Amino acid sequence: MEYFKMTKLTEHFTLESMYRSSKATELGINNKPNAQEEAKLRELCEKILEPLRVSIGKPIIVNSGYRGPKTNKAVGGSKTSAHLYGYAADIVCPSYGNAREFCKYVEKWLKDNNVAFDQLIYEFNSWVHIGVRRGNGAQRKQVITINRNGTFNGIV
Repeated sequence: MEYFKMTKLTEHFTLESMYRSSKATELGINNKPNAQEEAKLRELCEKILEPLRVSIGKPIIVNSGYRGPKTNKAVGGSKTSAHLYGYAADIVCPSYGNAREFCKYVEKWLKDNNVAFDQLIYEFNSWVHIGVRRGNGAQRKQVITINRNGTFNGIV
């Protein structure tokens, strides 16, 4: 019997959890990151996701982490998405509360801990997008809400 070996990036996050995609599986797309993208996923986990997970004390679920170009296109992602580089993840924490409550917690945690980041987005009342960097490595510290009515500054 062969076992699938999981690659730990941090205590609570594996490489596999950071690139798993039901859409890629459905379409037969290989969504596995290369070594450079894996290093960026590790940075995201070490600098943001793991410390956030420890702070909140509850499991954080990664709905979407790394997305290769074919996967990103299949899910309708932005052509400049930080997900393409391994710099972003869409996350939820159901045991903490709804996505808005969780996003407000993340916003306060980032500020209180002076954590460098690119984007915190409360998306479609359903999940939180957190990016450690843009594709070019820049960090904007942008906090926005995106929903069916448009894009807004802050968590609304």
